[in-house]
Amino acid sequence: FSTSSDSTTYLKISNISENALIFGSEAFNQVDKCCPEPKDFDLQKILDDITDTVERVSCDISRENFERNFVRRKRLAILTNCSNTGKFGENWNLEEFFTKYGDFMWDMNYGQGDGRNEIRGENVLEHFKKNSSVIVFDRLRKRTNLLRRRNLAFLNQSQEDLTDKIEVADDWFIPSAIPEDLFLSAGLTHDYQFININTKHSGTSLHLDMEQTSGWISMVEGLKWWVVFPPDVLSDMEKIECDPRCSELDQHTSVTTIDWFKHILPQLRGRLFYGRPLQEFLVSPGDTIYLPGYMVHTVLNMEEGVSVSGDQFDP
Repeated sequence: FSTSSDSTTYLKISNISENALIFGSEAFNQVDKCCPEPKDFDLQKILDDITDTVERVSCDISRENFERNFVRRKRLAILTNCSNTGKFGENWNLEEFFTKYGDFMWDMNYGQGDGRNEIRGENVLEHFKKNSSVIVFDRLRKRTNLLRRRNLAFLNQSQEDLTDKIEVADDWFIPSAIPEDLFLSAGLTHDYQFININTKHSGTSLHLDMEQTSGWISMVEGLKWWVVFPPDVLSDMEKIECDPRCSELDQHTSVTTIDWFKHILPQLRGRLFYGRPLQEFLVSPGDTIYLPGYMVHTVLNMEEGVSVSGDQFDP
């Protein structure tokens, strides 16, 4: 094979069972999963410890160049100085937002994205005022809500009291460098639009986004610490997660994202997965992440923050 600037070649190994050892011998071995209760963060030490190798490119890059250099090669990238959050980002105010949408139901969870609950907007605001460790991660369901509106119009029924969130999604747009969503090109509106509103030190566990899609994530407010594994590291995540049976639990009596970032992550730095190390980086307002499909990741929110995102089917 010769090096190509236009593509990345993947080989499929046939006759591989789920027990085959296809990772490097040290990829998951000898990880201490008994996580101690985390102490206060030293932000400067965190910044010093992170080796950020993710390429930053201007949001002004042409779609053609971005697709050739990142999308087709499945390369993680951060677009900088983006202004795609539109009216949503310019006018963002937590209290005004949940006052305006206080009657709407929002998907909210505690700590690290597990155990979701549907909660009214006015009640979500109370959690934020109390500095609870919570995340609103809500799918705005544009397709579902457009179909509902169409049905109501067909039946000549009022849409005045609808509590869908189409207008929220309409207040931002996708950076022009992100390739056209082939779902939309085929005339298929979908439900893959999201809003994430978080308190400080909340986060996510290790996870994958929807199959067959890549994602873009635009920062409106706050500071997020991301860790991303190479493509297709799909299995054995439990081998590198805190074990609640031996970990020191915090005041919420559960293993949190902070535990993982403080204890597990330092043990994984420098290890190779399919010959590649994990990547970690910080993002702030004006940044848009392009995340290729099948990349396991986790996020720790360093500050109270807001982001908008979408999943799509790339060329």
